Amino acid sequence: MNKDELEAYRQVLDLQKQTLEGFESVFAGYKEILDASREVFELQRQAFNFYIEQFDRRKEELEHSHTETRQLALQSSAQLNAFITQTNKSLGISQVETDSHQYK
Repeated sequence: MNKDELEAYRQVLDLQKQTLEGFESVFAGYKEILDASREVFELQRQAFNFYIEQFDRRKEELEHSHTETRQLALQSSAQLNAFITQTNKSLGISQVETDSHQYK
């Protein structure tokens, strides 16, 4: 090999080295993007779990509230029936006449 061929070969090797360094830089950028994506995914997972917990807690509160409301409605209905019965007795109306008017 003569001097010009060696210089050309050195330039090719130098370009290959620069190309390799460029790839390393690109892959480092991809790694940063991947790491950031993992962080975003983790935050989204935490937010999703938080919303699921909030949903479950609210669902339990509503179910408990529904049970309390139903119990209060039954209690109020029983009190109303007792009031109607007492009023009917006071007025001398028989139970048979009021059966169709009672709320269940």
